[in-house]
Amino acid sequence: MNIQINCDQHLYSKISNYLNFFYAGELRPDIKSLTYDLTIRRDPPAVPINAVKTLKAADITCYRNDTDSYFALNNGSIIHYNPVLMRAVGFIKKESLTDLAGLFSLIGAPISENLKYNALYSFHSAALLSNGVGYLFSGDSGSGKTTSTL
Repeated sequence: MNIQINCDQHLYSKISNYLNFFYAGELRPDIKSLTYDLTIRRDPPAVPINAVKTLKAADITCYRNDTDSYFALNNGSIIHYNPVLMRAVGFIKKESLTDLAGLFSLIGAPISENLKYNALYSFHSAALLSNGVGYLFSGDSGSGKTTSTL
């Protein structure tokens, strides 16, 4: 996927180095770019009240309303991702510039969502370990994977 970044120079160098680590190839004009508009803010806006928490990881929380996703770091930095427009708008706290693991988790979340939204990957599964043998049940959401493993 092509990624276009519009942001402050302090962010650009860190983020472009992170993304180039994965792939520094040529742009493909036949693929619509995922656009990031990022700014550094002392007080980022809050997640909308109607957004529902869907995932909580160590330093990032995901919220959704309709098709939009909101990713928030523990320090208050936030990115709003709109999959229809393929646009991520982020408000990054200055402290995130020194927490690269958190910043990269925040930047990477819309990329993962973009891949899922465009059906480039999807993996629903449940796992079980029994007598040293691992079993992986994969299937559509609601197909009974968890029930089978239980």
